[in-house]
Amino acid sequence: MNGKLTLAIVSLLVFLTGCTKKQFVVDFALDSNVDGNYRMLFYASDSKQGFWMETMAPVEHGKFSYTAPAVNPTLVYILDSSTKRPSAVFYAEKGDKITISGSGNNPLAWKISGNSVSEDWTAWRLDNISRLEKGNPETINRCVKDYVERNPDNRLSPLLLLTMFDRRVAPSEFERLWNNLPAKSRSDKVLRLVASAELTSSSPFKLSDDNSLNLPSGVVKPFRLHSLQNGVDTVNTSLNPTIILFWHSQDNTRHESVAELRRLSHEFPDSASRNIVDISLDADSLTWTGSCTRDSLLKTVRGWIPQGEASKLALQLGVASTPTFVVLAPGGKVRYSGLDIAAATDNFRKLIRK
Repeated sequence: MNGKLTLAIVSLLVFLTGCTKKQFVVDFALDSNVDGNYRMLFYASDSKQGFWMETMAPVEHGKFSYTAPAVNPTLVYILDSSTKRPSAVFYAEKGDKITISGSGNNPLAWKISGNSVSEDWTAWRLDNISRLEKGNPETINRCVKDYVERNPDNRLSPLLLLTMFDRRVAPSEFERLWNNLPAKSRSDKVLRLVASAELTSSSPFKLSDDNSLNLPSGVVKPFRLHSLQNGVDTVNTSLNPTIILFWHSQDNTRHESVAELRRLSHEFPDSASRNIVDISLDADSLTWTGSCTRDSLLKTVRGWIPQGEASKLALQLGVASTPTFVVLAPGGKVRYSGLDIAAATDNFRKLIRK
């Protein structure tokens, strides 16, 4: 962890610990035969600043307790040890005592209680566990759709839609379901909860007046990223052609995708005249930095969005799976979005040579 990030997190913790109530507690109360290390990821923030925080839960004989800093409500992701993707998600706010119970080592099968949102989320997850285990996006979309249509006023509905629904498979269906929710369910508060890092006060992203989402958006404004080189980088989409690769470290075509970006960086070496951007959606910062070190990709922006497909940028561009290429014309107009490397690079080259 770099010095600036460490200092920032320490500053946040000093602020948060100024009041003992600015926290929530997570108690693991699993069966005694459950042992394992489970990584948890959440966004801790106040009205002025916030940071993604990772912690390891070393569960031994089913027990572990963790006290987390909290001012604003947050979503806590429990990551699968093999895929590094979330197996279970729960909602928490200051003052909550979250209890995780159940048997076995799979978080997908655990019960999480402590507030009505987390309990409703557990009930939905357990009702659909066999479908979720198979990982078929169309099937999961149907599970989300059925719940949202039956429970439009439930606080869980927009969260399921924003975190579990695969927009790439059914973008128009997502838009319909989202815009049919009550206005309070589509509030700025709800979107901040899911996409905290991109919706801070300094964010370039702005919501429409009614918080409707039309995905993918036609124009992408300049945006900021956690970056490997500088800590934070701004990608200026106003002046130059831009190509973006969204990826996870376990993508089967990761090597091929990186090789294509490397060819583009050699073909167009003037980084002031184009943007070549590589964005990791891995939740684990060590996985991201390790992949970047192995890739040795130069003259590109190496970015990281730990909240993955739930981030505002991914929402805006309809990125629901990886790898995904997005090409933007100067001014931020989307010219290509999809899986086809050849189509993406062809569009990018045409924009540069105009």
